[in-house]
Amino acid sequence: TREQAEVVANSARAFADATRDQAVMVQRATPRVMKLAQAAAAVVARWRWLRLAQAARTGEPGLREEDHRDLARRVAAHAGELRGGIAKLGQLASCRPDLIGAVWANELRALQDEVPPVDPAAIRERIAQELGAPIAELFADFDDQPIAAASLAQVHAATLHDGTSVVVKVQVPGIEDVIAADIA
Repeated sequence: TREQAEVVANSARAFADATRDQAVMVQRATPRVMKLAQAAAAVVARWRWLRLAQAARTGEPGLREEDHRDLARRVAAHAGELRGGIAKLGQLASCRPDLIGAVWANELRALQDEVPPVDPAAIRERIAQELGAPIAELFADFDDQPIAAASLAQVHAATLHDGTSVVVKVQVPGIEDVIAADIA
């Protein structure tokens, strides 16, 4: 019947749309997955090197506290560069020293507010786009050096034209695509 034909056609269109959406998500995620794989490979290579060095020193493979600290710093640095969901996982892990150990938790804590800042020009452009006016019209003073930078946003001090001191939280430009890639 005609109704059955319409149901089949609608189902086929929905399937095609879902397939196209999935292909877009995979395309978005691929460069991110490659960056994550490179970072993971670098950390694993360092871990193996440290274990071999310890075995050469003591005859037993293992890691010293300073080795764990070195690895945790490297993981935190990679997560900070990758931002998004990867840095968010590091932030969450830093709150659980009972699961990951005090050394790792302490080093990953830097992801709470010490992620490398985004270029000030990109931040200014993001604010202008979001608020619909250039920085000079919005603020009497805007500090390009962030107070804190984290996985999804950073915070800047500013002064309104009436002299009121404010703090401006700005999402990292492009973070939407990073999150979409992480989800994909």
